[in-house]
Order: sequence, then C-alpha cells, then structure tokens
Amino acid sequence: QMPCIQTWITHKTIAVLSKQINGEISIGKVYIIFFNQVIFKEVSIVSNNKSEELAKLKKEYNHSDTLLKAKNISISISASELFKKRLKINKLYISDGEFNLQSETDSTTNLDRIFKLNETSQETSTKESNFKTSAGSFKLRNFRFRLNNPFRSLPEEEGIINFSDLDVRGINIDARRINFANGILNTEVKQITATDKSGYGIKQLNCHLRVGKGLVELKELHVQDNFSTINANYYRMAYKSAKDFSNFTRAIILSADFKNTYFNFATVGKITSSMSDNRFGLYLNGKIKGTISDMESKLLSVTSESGKTFTGIAFRIKGLPN
Repeated sequence: QMPCIQTWITHKTIAVLSKQINGEISIGKVYIIFFNQVIFKEVSIVSNNKSEELAKLKKEYNHSDTLLKAKNISISISASELFKKRLKINKLYISDGEFNLQSETDSTTNLDRIFKLNETSQETSTKESNFKTSAGSFKLRNFRFRLNNPFRSLPEEEGIINFSDLDVRGINIDARRINFANGILNTEVKQITATDKSGYGIKQLNCHLRVGKGLVELKELHVQDNFSTINANYYRMAYKSAKDFSNFTRAIILSADFKNTYFNFATVGKITSSMSDNRFGLYLNGKIKGTISDMESKLLSVTSESGKTFTGIAFRIKGLPN
C-alpha cells in the first residue's frame, strides 16, 4: 500500500477511536512495512473538553490540553500471535515526546477523564483479562514527563524536587524481555537516565523490574545519581492506587535491602532544603522501610566514607521533606 493510503485508512480508524474518549487522537503519517512493522509520525492525544474548572487549572497551574505526544513511534509485531489473544512485540521505539499527568480534583486526573477510567473501573474490577503482551525490546528516547497536583501543592524551592510539580526531561529507557500478563509487567531494565527540573538527575539505572497490583519492585538494583551510588537486592514501592504517586512522600511505602551502597546526604538535599548543603557520605548495608515522611530501620550497617569507622544502627526519621 502507498503511504498516503495507509495514512488515510489510519485517520479513519483514529476518528472512530477518538469518539470513544474525551479527546482527540491524531497521527500525522503512517508507514506499514512488510505487514509486521508500523511507523507513526507526530502522534498526540489531546483533550477536547472545555469548562471553567479546566480553564482555571490551565491559567493558574499551566495545565496542558495534551496528554501525550510523540514525534516518532515504531513498532514491529508477530502477527500470528494475535490469534492466540497475545500481542508479541519484537521492538517498540518511541522518541521526542511528552506525557502530562495532571490532577483535576483531589481524586481524579486528566488521564481518568480523557479515557473515562472511572466510568469503566467498576465493570473491569471484577473481570480480569487473559490478554497477554510481550516485547523483545523497548527504547524511549528524549522523553519528557510532567506531573502537576495543585491539590497537594508543595512550596517551590530552587534546586529541590517538588513531588507535586515534577518536570522530568531527557528520559531515556532501554528495556528487554518485557512481559505483561494478569495486570503485572516484568522486564529487564538495561538503562534509564533522566533529569528533573530541580537539577536532580539519574545517570544510570538498571534492574529487574516488576510493576502491578499495588507494587513496584526493582531487584538487583544499581542506580547512580549526581551524588550517590545505590546497590540493592531489592527496592520496593507499595501503593493503593496510581493516584498515590501524586502524594509520593506520604502515600508510597518504600523498602530496600542495601548492599555496598555509597550514600551521600546531598541526595536527601534534593528532597529537603534543610539538608541541601550537606555532603556527608557513608556506606550502607541493611534494610529500611517506610514513607519518605516516616522512615525506619531495625538494623543498618554504616561505614564512614574513609572506611575507618563502622557501626550498626536502628533509627526512625519523621517529618521529611519538611
């Protein structure tokens, strides 16, 4: 098929899909190669709702009508697997885009509204799909993620991560052996890099990742930021719903089992300004658990940066990031 015909057919299909959501799906051009690879150019999902409340959020908190956009999306699939109710993706590549997640009330987001998730949640909560998806590789290049929650607004401080107003740029992800089944995603993360508007950056992250049913788990984790190098047998984030991430410091329960980790308090200084000038470093082995606002450890082995001092401690820290 000619690219112009492929694009025309896709636009007709997209027009039908757009009627099912509170938004407009747009694709600039489509190229289908050998029946198993599709390239999309200039993809976007934009809200088409108008109201005084939404206009106020746009004016006061810079909310955007755009939920998702990407300059390039390339996907190659195994067509025969579709007949087995299984989507097998050989390669998925997305570049030069952004995703904007915005709270519009204290319990709903633009994602909920555009895709009518609250309307369908009761129907789907008692019915679990047996559809399975796998991918050989997934690459995300030069992506941007913004999260804004004016209902849990935190004061803006220069150089400090604001978990109610995130703006993460330069997101690059390389993942392999991806499987999604029964609401759970498993994958091997080879590389993640990203930088928040506060200046906090992840230079390297690799792990075995599991996401779904109230738990994000990173096994055999190695992550390096501007100040610290974290190695852990596991790092977990437990939550009741995805909305908890907009109240990250108090709603997400963290746990980790550190091994030979170098931790510099300058990392904490990106969460709370009271420690922004602290450059004290130490080595950690052991387990911690709690929210950022209420963290504890029953036994943590601590070694000084020089290696000359060693101790085991139990602690509980409350009140961060205030």
